[in-house]
Amino acid sequence: MDFDNLLDQVNLSSSPPPQSPTVEPSIRGQSPSSSELAPLPPSAALDNKEHRDPAHGSQELVLHGTDTTSLSKRTRQGQLQFLDGQAIQKKLKLSTKEELRKYILAPDAEREVMMAANVFAIRDALMSIETSTAAVQETWEVPEKIQRNIKKYALRILLSPVIAEYDGAPALKLLMDIVERKLCSGLSKSIRHDDDGKWDKLTEVARYSLTQFKSSIKKAISKSYNHFEKIVQNAPCASGQDIIALCKHLTQIGKKSAGTTNLVVTAEMCGRISVLRYVMIDKPDSTEYWADVDKKLARTREMGKNDPKKISKLILASLDEDRRRFPTDQKSIAAISRVQPNVLQAAVDQALENGDIDELGDTQGADAEE
Repeated sequence: MDFDNLLDQVNLSSSPPPQSPTVEPSIRGQSPSSSELAPLPPSAALDNKEHRDPAHGSQELVLHGTDTTSLSKRTRQGQLQFLDGQAIQKKLKLSTKEELRKYILAPDAEREVMMAANVFAIRDALMSIETSTAAVQETWEVPEKIQRNIKKYALRILLSPVIAEYDGAPALKLLMDIVERKLCSGLSKSIRHDDDGKWDKLTEVARYSLTQFKSSIKKAISKSYNHFEKIVQNAPCASGQDIIALCKHLTQIGKKSAGTTNLVVTAEMCGRISVLRYVMIDKPDSTEYWADVDKKLARTREMGKNDPKKISKLILASLDEDRRRFPTDQKSIAAISRVQPNVLQAAVDQALENGDIDELGDTQGADAEE
């Protein structure tokens, strides 16, 4: 039992002298002896170190002449024997060990104040950390090189012939996976999970890049034909940009902000862009262009029963229709059909198809020139 708790149970008041026993009337006229009538002397009660409570039958220890203040001081002095061991175990600094010593020797009232002061000190420290984190979030900006590379991959994703959704989250998710895997050189390896606001800023740059390039792609497609000309099926338009020229233009839309993207025009890219132009021509007044494109692609996968060969055949049908509307010379078509995507394009296509970004390599891998 703790010594302070023991003191609380100690009865420090003097026990009152016991009552004189009740004298019963003499049965045969005999008077009780003097020894029976005499009460216990007060000194006898004080000399007893224990007495039993007549009401409860409990035994209480009575200490006489004990100073609680001196007991408390002795307790604190006794606690000092543990100071060195705890200081070593907790690896306390000398100044902290001295504070602990003062706490051990302090009276109860001062201990309470010291504990309250420590609580407020912890609160102030936490508030200081929050303030520092907020300052980092406000002042840190995504490095220009990382921004440029984010834009390069954003365009590679949007011009991939296998991207399933333009208006959903998959494109952003893949882009952020690439950012974490390849583009965060010099930053914390746990940046996605760090609570310093940097990952949020990287995500903002990625989302903004996708939005801006989608707007640029849509604008370029819109300018590639005459909206006032009536388009007749299977008949060539009087004016308009052929699909190869349009795709070459799209690969250059990020040149100013992203630099060289290393994108090359392939037959598969031409097929995908023909679908994008077909949707715009088919729904010229739609305010949900990218959602309409996603629906068209979903319908194509459904018709092809998710068979890559059947889906490719449907996409080529769209490309043939585009070529009839905006004729392309046969020599250019033959040349494009032999072109293969470069390593980075192929890696992005694979990542979009199955979520595998291993082919993209690490920070200093195939993309080291960036």
